[in-house]
Amino acid sequence: MARFDKIIGQKKAKNKLSLFIDSYSNNGNCFPVIFLKSPKGFGKTFIAKELAKIIPTRESLDKRKDDPEAKLQSKKTIVINCSGIKNLEQFIELWQNSIQDKECVVLFDECHQIPNTCEQYMLSLFDTITDMKNAKNQVEISRAADDYVLEVDFQKQIFIFATTEYDKVFHALTDRFEEINLEKYTKEDRFSILKQYVTGKLEIEDDLLREISTYCENSPRKLIQLTNNLIRSSNESLSKEGWELIKGSLGLKRYGLSDAHMLVLSKLSEKRGSGIQLSVIASILKTPRNAVQKTIEPLLIENGLIETREMSRRFITLKGIKLLERNNN
Repeated sequence: MARFDKIIGQKKAKNKLSLFIDSYSNNGNCFPVIFLKSPKGFGKTFIAKELAKIIPTRESLDKRKDDPEAKLQSKKTIVINCSGIKNLEQFIELWQNSIQDKECVVLFDECHQIPNTCEQYMLSLFDTITDMKNAKNQVEISRAADDYVLEVDFQKQIFIFATTEYDKVFHALTDRFEEINLEKYTKEDRFSILKQYVTGKLEIEDDLLREISTYCENSPRKLIQLTNNLIRSSNESLSKEGWELIKGSLGLKRYGLSDAHMLVLSKLSEKRGSGIQLSVIASILKTPRNAVQKTIEPLLIENGLIETREMSRRFITLKGIKLLERNNN
């Protein structure tokens, strides 16, 4: 899809967003509030910025009706990390100064961190849209001696709420949103992302680039970091021998595994018949159980290197054993 040519993969998300863009641009309907769900590093901010480039301001679309030659203007992107909103007062100030009356695409990143004191007012701001052509909401807030009126115009403002921890977001709020789940990137997607970023910066054979793409976590952010390291460490071109040197110097492992991941695989290999409880793994890594579940296990499970069986014990898979053997040779 040409309008999203810089976004690799994510076909379902792009199809859905394109439908909303066409409805907004061609039929004058307002854009739904988007709830973007994905793991970290999957490109939520990048997608929001690309969306802003594509969607014209309502003002410039109206001018185009009278003058077919009138130039369409893109909306501004506003990225808000919700961890920085500490209280209702900050939210009011942010809304009035940065959002209200502006033509913009607003990304509320890590929206599970929106303070509870703000949620009830956001329910009113993002109440269900009934008038697709003239959708506006407002909420009145009284604080001490001051009264505030926050307004939203869904023809001017487009909202994206994004998070990696969807279960922590206020359900009554997300119930008003259009949900989009970002998909895992395929092997070909990962290769294409690397290809996109090295083109014009580093000469490298496609077969070698495909091999390199397997030494990274499955996220565009990590792939771009890897690309930058390749460019820093090479002189206009990269050979197989050069890659082996870089891989050794940076300690890169298949799938972007860390030393902690390899330690878990090693301990599980020693206990391949009986497996290991999560609490034991946490003790070995000197890391809390919930941190192991959030930061260590997902990458091992995603790549089919470990599995959970009876009594919630973790076991190494045949694929995990083979990877461990290759790494030790």
